[in-house]
Amino acid sequence: MSEQPRALLVDGMAVLVRSARAALRMKALSYNDVYTGALLLFAGTLIRHLSEGCWDYVVVAWEGLPGMNWRLARYPAYKSARNPWAPSFEMGSDEELAREFCAAGGLLQDWGAKFEGDDVIAAWWRELRLHLPELRIKILTSDQDLLQLCDEATVWQTWASGPYDAGWVFDNWGVEPEQLPLLRAIAGDPSDGIPGLPGIGSQRAIMLANRLGTPAEVIHSIGESFGPDAMAQVDTWYEISDLRSPAERFRPDTGPRCERARWHPEEHGGSMREMLAKYGMARLTIRLTAGKLPWPG
Repeated sequence: MSEQPRALLVDGMAVLVRSARAALRMKALSYNDVYTGALLLFAGTLIRHLSEGCWDYVVVAWEGLPGMNWRLARYPAYKSARNPWAPSFEMGSDEELAREFCAAGGLLQDWGAKFEGDDVIAAWWRELRLHLPELRIKILTSDQDLLQLCDEATVWQTWASGPYDAGWVFDNWGVEPEQLPLLRAIAGDPSDGIPGLPGIGSQRAIMLANRLGTPAEVIHSIGESFGPDAMAQVDTWYEISDLRSPAERFRPDTGPRCERARWHPEEHGGSMREMLAKYGMARLTIRLTAGKLPWPG
């Protein structure tokens, strides 16, 4: 284990969608009639981040079932302006291969039928923070909703930029990370179908979000200014935006002190070699043999 324990929480679908879209611009790659373009890019992204240092805990989070999404049940207009459940390409086989790669590498994968990947990541973040407060955590995603989890020991990073910490969040959003869900509920987020309060500009929204008191107290004060209907709406928007609170959230099976997420790459060199050979990933096999991958060759 490293001197300062570290955890990597990966938004699996975000990485895979980005990989699949990039693969569409490449020459089609296949091996034994199995399309492997998205798999190669997905594996390359994970390997790059897994190779950054010694990770003691790794979790790859996947999406649940769209029709069972708890946010949609709570707020029917959720993501009404887009259809994220129907990509322009077929994700089924790509996801199966990505999951197979993670399993071969000994990476814990987790999901829940009613939940999105950010719910799963947030649940593991809460458990790791509770049981291993000394842990340093990196969240690999492009989902800005997860910026609210940044703190003194948690950073947020995409595959192209970052890492970003709590100070960066304040400098760019005008609120502390834990206030982002409230800011989102007040100012709105069109991509998720959240209109926000009418006539509220960004500066006034920041001012309201920065009011002293708990989110419930701030939302109550909004009701006094904008009326009970507005208060109820903001309360709903805050509920579906908040990833820090455990109420109606994914509850992972972590084991004692989150041992299920412990990563032991030294135990998975053989299974990774078999995975790479199965799909003709010759360059990665060479790197594995040369000791250039996180797993033993």
